[in-house]
Amino acid sequence: MLKHAEEIVQTKPRPMNPAPLILKDGKVADFSVGENSPISNDVERAKKTSALIYYQQQTENLMKLYEQKGKDIFIAKYALNQLETGGYESYSVWSKTVPTLLPKADLIAFFDPTKPESQRTLGLAKWDDVLRIAGDLFLDTQMFPARFYVSKFPSGEQLAAVIQRPRL
Repeated sequence: MLKHAEEIVQTKPRPMNPAPLILKDGKVADFSVGENSPISNDVERAKKTSALIYYQQQTENLMKLYEQKGKDIFIAKYALNQLETGGYESYSVWSKTVPTLLPKADLIAFFDPTKPESQRTLGLAKWDDVLRIAGDLFLDTQMFPARFYVSKFPSGEQLAAVIQRPRL
């Protein structure tokens, strides 16, 4: 069923949600399974593909809007990587030199375009760790899907406290 939903999403002209939903106590809710379930990776892929679709549409709309208004705001993309385990992780890029609208993702890649090309990606950190250490830099825009406005970049100390991996 998950594969069929993804096929439909890829062939239809308008965005659709491939993520599985359930009706629980009269309310629509996300369907979830445990990490050890044989369909865990498939469910995770469907949910993150859904987020990718919504964020792509939102990014296009925001880029048009800010271009019309002449605002210099970096609209960070929501991206997906497949892990060796078969699972998926999402990431977004926080750029140092311009105000940024960050989509909520599993990871944040920190980027400094003022550095030499080979050193521009400063590293990766888990979203929740960054929020814990540098949450005062985030302004919730109340958009759907969730985006956070950041106009200041974390300090060197904050980056050192959260960066876990140098690259994707």
